Amino acid sequence: MSGIWVDGKRADNADAAISAEDRSFLLGDGCFETLFFDGEDIEGVSFHLASLQRSADALGIVGAPSSDLISAALEEAARELRSAAAPSVLRITLSRGAGGRGPSTGHVAPTWIVATARLSAARPFPPLRLSISSIRRNETSPLSRIKSTSYGDNLAARREAERAGCNDALMLNTLGDVAGLAMGNLALLREGDTGDEIVTPPETSGARAGYMRDRLFEAAHELGFSVRECVLRTEDLYASQAAWGLNSLWGVRPAIELDQRPLTQSEDVTQRLHAKLADLIKRERGA
Repeated sequence: MSGIWVDGKRADNADAAISAEDRSFLLGDGCFETLFFDGEDIEGVSFHLASLQRSADALGIVGAPSSDLISAALEEAARELRSAAAPSVLRITLSRGAGGRGPSTGHVAPTWIVATARLSAARPFPPLRLSISSIRRNETSPLSRIKSTSYGDNLAARREAERAGCNDALMLNTLGDVAGLAMGNLALLREGDTGDEIVTPPETSGARAGYMRDRLFEAAHELGFSVRECVLRTEDLYASQAAWGLNSLWGVRPAIELDQRPLTQSEDVTQRLHAKLADLIKRERGA
């Protein structure tokens, strides 16, 4: 890690600490957001802060820090990162706080951390080679729709994919529908009733709302594509004209293989999406 802020205060990496009774450490009772820093600016701060608050609400975490407090820590982190002028990641982690074990804690003060780290790769990331995970996402759980610190299933699915020689996993839900990837969302390009459309699983299938997912919707609309959420099955990936993995760090990342079977990839559409996304993010910063 390059820098750490605990409850808004800069801390030396060696001295940064949380309580041994912290609920996120003990029980995964917390949430997080991951933001991309391109060497100059942080992407999607307002979106991520709103998303963090929705996650806190879903978990019933009260007394979370204000957006202004977190924004101040993010800006201080950005000032430090600009001197390196290199792609980096910022993570905001919010815990219910030091309440110990058990379902009921009474009132405790939440703990929050902003941490930064240098990215080992930069956009565009190498294409995705996917494997279908044996681990199912529980679409009935509220945790499927937020970035919870209970992230063990996703990490186990990613490790399973790596053992199969892949770099991410396709996760299905308990009904066998596509939920997304272990490390992000999924979108497909396919022929619709009125022309080419871009589709993605709905949150009811276990997908998570995300910054890059929203930006993809916006970019696709501006490029003239129809965009919609719909229930997807594994065979829809093989029948698609293109497939992409989406998250705040990757941007839009082509998926070219599923369980060692090739997936069609439209380089032209991918390049157009990359260009339009860059334009949208630039406009967003200037707003």
